[in-house]
Amino acid sequence: MGLLVGQQAPVFKGKAVIGGDATALTPDNAFKDISINDYKGKWVVLFFLSPGFYFCLPDRNRRVRQTLRRI
Repeated sequence: MGLLVGQQAPVFKGKAVIGGDATALTPDNAFKDISINDYKGKWVVLFFLSPGFYFCLPDRNRRVRQTLRRI
């Protein structure tokens, strides 16, 4: 399912890693429960990564950050 800028995101709940210093993250504090309602009224970029793509996570994250800086 693809979304375009300005379209409403589907309702979801899940666990996410939310920023911060990666060296301070542990399995106990790295994950936070989130839902789309936490971001109501805010501009949000949702970036999902399938477990099958963890091997390229650092490169993918870097490219996403570079793209976001340009927009």
